[in-house]
Amino acid sequence: MQPETTAPSTSETQSVARMALRSTLWATIGNYAVQIIGFGSVLLLTRLLKPEVFGVLSLAMFWTGLLNLRNKLGLNYAAVQYETDARLLGTYLIVDGLATGLSFVLIAACGLILTATGLYSSTVAWVMVGMTGIELALVWSGPLGIAIERALLLSRSSLVAIGATLVAYTAGILLALNGAGIWSMLAIPAINFTISSFGALWICRRFMPQLFTTRWVFDRSLAINLLKRGSTIGLSTALLAVVVAQFDNFLIGTFVGAETLGYYDRAYRIASWVNLILTMVVSRVGYVTMVRVVDDPARLSHTVRLSVWIVLTLGIPLALATSFTAPDLTRVLYGTIYASSADFLRVLAITNCMWTLISVGFWLSAARKQRRVNLFMSSAHAFALAAIALPLTLAFGAFGTLAGVAIAMSLALIASAIYIERVAQLGWWATYGAHAIATAVTCGALFSVSTLLAGIGAFALVRLIVLGATSLSSFAVCLFLLRRHEIGDRLDYLLSRWKSSPP
Repeated sequence: MQPETTAPSTSETQSVARMALRSTLWATIGNYAVQIIGFGSVLLLTRLLKPEVFGVLSLAMFWTGLLNLRNKLGLNYAAVQYETDARLLGTYLIVDGLATGLSFVLIAACGLILTATGLYSSTVAWVMVGMTGIELALVWSGPLGIAIERALLLSRSSLVAIGATLVAYTAGILLALNGAGIWSMLAIPAINFTISSFGALWICRRFMPQLFTTRWVFDRSLAINLLKRGSTIGLSTALLAVVVAQFDNFLIGTFVGAETLGYYDRAYRIASWVNLILTMVVSRVGYVTMVRVVDDPARLSHTVRLSVWIVLTLGIPLALATSFTAPDLTRVLYGTIYASSADFLRVLAITNCMWTLISVGFWLSAARKQRRVNLFMSSAHAFALAAIALPLTLAFGAFGTLAGVAIAMSLALIASAIYIERVAQLGWWATYGAHAIATAVTCGALFSVSTLLAGIGAFALVRLIVLGATSLSSFAVCLFLLRRHEIGDRLDYLLSRWKSSPP
């Protein structure tokens, strides 16, 4: 069984662009809805639970992600390159199930060791086991998720995700109100994943009934191919998701304390809003689209250009607004008890915005099947973070960790931008020039307005609204004045692809 390699015909160009645009819209709507639900729920949960709860949860997530073999095989990234049939689904299910079962045993053993040595409390170990147990119980839905992603049926899956999120957070809040503590947080992914899994089953039976007309079978050669193709990108994404995204949690939780990690974690959650929305769209829609057009350099370049443009245009003003309003934002959202999170948030808002652009280069290398480049980019980023952040943490505590994150992220951003330019040949000034000027102008406007508001003693909520509007309007107006025709062309292209009929 061979992956799809045939270049799309001319008639398929409109279809791919139309599907990608509609899928991007639905994925964006779904992600925004999920984030809004989660946003309000997390605010209430943060006020109900102690900072230590979030510190313990972050430590458990780090060790679970580090030892989970499932996220290192990259089966889902390899599977989207194949036609969805009984052999793919059966093979994926068996390999994924074995990896998840072995991960459960490994993580449970690690939890016992961490508890026995006294490094962490037993609660960390139990949360680790609970997280992996949820995956093991719902591993059967993995092939169905691949089929949905491959067919770009993201409108239906987005609706399921919204419903699952709403039910899960409602249950978590009720449990927290009744004193469940950290277990209320663990119940959220358990309920969410359960509903999402059965939702995927419904979508496949409703829109792809052919998946169930033949018996799923295991193909040994296909399993080997999936592991070969997926292991590199899987290891790369695991390095990014665990070491790059969570190594700072490990450093602070281990060498500083769970309470400080709780403040840091709450700041990170606010900073990651933009990252989650934009990076999710790039990974879910952008990667599949790049895979479809990878053999056509012109269309691949255009896909990358639009991805970078969307990330920069939406990400920068939101990140600047978050950074400049950090003290007011943490107090309004979390209460005065989390005021210490503001200093972390100022920097994390910027580094998370950097990550959105880094992800474009990462998924571009994955789509082009450049496994060595993909692994080098992620491993170099992880190594730089570990080498820089560890000594800084030992010397300066949590702020040393923050400095290490900023330095490592800056280096990764430069590397990703260079790779994108070499592959897509977008042009440095054409791609980043106007956005750089708009960023500088917006920073000046935010500094001036924030100084004025502080001088007149404006209320925190007023400062939030005014500074947020200043960031968005200043950036948009400046970008429009600099690239009026470009923005018009981009909007016209997106509108035409949306209106076009499938061939």
